[in-house]
Amino acid sequence: MVVGIAYEQLEDIKLITFEPEIRHFIMLMGITYIISILVGNRKYQRKTA
Repeated sequence: MVVGIAYEQLEDIKLITFEPEIRHFIMLMGITYIISILVGNRKYQRKTA
């Protein structure tokens, strides 16, 4: 959520030239979630093996 608010503010202070869209933030959250699940699953499998 903090990243989303900061992302919106970048356009307000003219650091980015395009209009930020919430779908970019949702995609970033989804990719981060998938990577964290894969990494966590791999670590869990190593501990139980």
